[in-house]
Amino acid sequence: MAESLIALTTNALGRARDLAVLDAAVEFWSALPR
Repeated sequence: MAESLIALTTNALGRARDLAVLDAAVEFWSALPR
């Protein structure tokens, strides 16, 4: 049970980090002068 909880948390954190990186990349791209 604890193992699955840890795996779930790790997965959620990894996904949140990926989304944050993607969001930062989009913001950076939008800020670039055309």
